[in-house]
Amino acid sequence: MTFTKVRRNPTGVLLYMAMISVIGTELQAVPVQQNWVRLPAVDTCYLPLTGGIITTAPSLSHCLVFGSTSQRKVASYDETSGFCTLHDQTTIVSTSGDVYVLSPRDCSDVDPTCSSNIHRITTITGNSFDVFCDMDTDNGHWNVIHNRQSSDIDFYRNWNEYKTGFGDLNGNFWLGNDNIHSLVAFSPYKLRIDLEAWDGTVGIAVYSVFQIASEADNYRLLVDGFSGDIRDGMEYVNGSMFSTKDRDNDDNANIDCALYRHGAWWYRACSHSNLNGKYMEDNGDSKQSMCWRFFFVDRSHVPMKKARMVIKRR
Repeated sequence: MTFTKVRRNPTGVLLYMAMISVIGTELQAVPVQQNWVRLPAVDTCYLPLTGGIITTAPSLSHCLVFGSTSQRKVASYDETSGFCTLHDQTTIVSTSGDVYVLSPRDCSDVDPTCSSNIHRITTITGNSFDVFCDMDTDNGHWNVIHNRQSSDIDFYRNWNEYKTGFGDLNGNFWLGNDNIHSLVAFSPYKLRIDLEAWDGTVGIAVYSVFQIASEADNYRLLVDGFSGDIRDGMEYVNGSMFSTKDRDNDDNANIDCALYRHGAWWYRACSHSNLNGKYMEDNGDSKQSMCWRFFFVDRSHVPMKKARMVIKRR
């Protein structure tokens, strides 16, 4: 196997072309993109690298690992000798140089034996940020993009706050529209929504298709393929743009839905769900609440006690 450096892309991620020869027959060259992160301490929850064959790149001051291996591996670069050393990730203690490991692009790249926790990811677009990975629900590897379990965090926020995200990844939060877009931009994702009413009744809505556009298109929503044990609360807003109290992108010519619904959402005119609405107890139907329409079939806008949105690569 030989490696040819192609170029350094604008995000700083190195792109390499791998040429593989098998029994005298050269396979077609394919581009390989590797997102590497420097680790001051080894995180044992990254999946095995698509690696095993190691090559040294002294001028780049880091190591490349390719091939296949059944062990979790990291590579350390020794600046003195100019050589890379391959290590078993579970046993390495220290090295004479920096340690590099392939960065997960989302929670699908987290070792399934690891528990639910916060992990640093680097998406295909080159954006790096922390995400809470749910490794327990429905075969795990879910990226949690929204979580509301109490009134601790105010979700009535402006456009920039929803763009960048807010809250506590271990508690109530919105991951950020830019971050969500960078996750789903180049891969197919599915969406799962978990809800709990104030009487303890739980409901699940799953969508086999979930995408949002970039800010240039106001994070327009694509959602389809509903299944679950509650009514579909997202079909009505499919194709809608995101709106906040200071950015009206809904289709209602008479009212500003974000103001009227006291939230931020993909409003049409307005919506059958409002999971960033006001956190309130269920004292009757409320369109301003964190609600889901017909969660109970005999009621229209039922305030929720808990709501969570998670996405996963298909």
